[in-house]
Amino acid sequence: MDTATYLICFGAVLLGTSVQGTVGFGYALVSAPIVSAVYPEFVPGGIIALGLVLSTTIMLRDRIGLRLHDVPWAAIGLVPGSILGAWIVTVIPRQYLVVAVAAGVIIAVALSVTHLDLHPDRHTLILAGLASGTFGTATSIGGPPLVIVYQHEEGRALRSTLATLFLLTGLLGVGALSVAGEFTTTQLGQAALLTPAVIAGASISALSSRRVDGKWLRPAVLSFAVVSSLFVASLEVFRAGHAT
Repeated sequence: MDTATYLICFGAVLLGTSVQGTVGFGYALVSAPIVSAVYPEFVPGGIIALGLVLSTTIMLRDRIGLRLHDVPWAAIGLVPGSILGAWIVTVIPRQYLVVAVAAGVIIAVALSVTHLDLHPDRHTLILAGLASGTFGTATSIGGPPLVIVYQHEEGRALRSTLATLFLLTGLLGVGALSVAGEFTTTQLGQAALLTPAVIAGASISALSSRRVDGKWLRPAVLSFAVVSSLFVASLEVFRAGHAT
């Protein structure tokens, strides 16, 4: 990784971690497309490794709001969802999946704004975990289902609980990549070099989250869920068109 590549990756990780530290998700959605464009060898293992650092940092920073009793229920859905997502990508082209998921996120957000009043309980958490595991593994759009369930919760509760769940899925991801031989010591070393970007992004978000929390948090997380889903869908359609 030369200096220019490092600086681009540093900026991408800094931006992504700042976003997730503010609204609870979005690190991989923001950083992965940029990093993969300039240094594809770092994706996905290095991105996931940095995500573990970020999730741990946010979980500890906002631990006073952590809803630990929610985690097992969401995990019940996350694990089989991840397996289902891995299978789905073998039978359905990725671009179709991403567009379908983006459309689903937009519909869910529209319903939650108008009629659907979701709150975290064992049923919604299992379903959201299942959707998050499936969508995250198949398309990288894993945050919105859980965010929609937590949209009415206090900011520290949303961020710390989602961080705990993302830490769980990240550990599962690193384990799976290690078994497959896709997570290398080189990626681990490069992740260590980019860790200052994670710390800086988390520090920035400690300030920005205070401004967003309260009446602005729900509009912020729902808006970002829609925008990020549209971005990833548009990027995937562009790549598919360019490939042909």
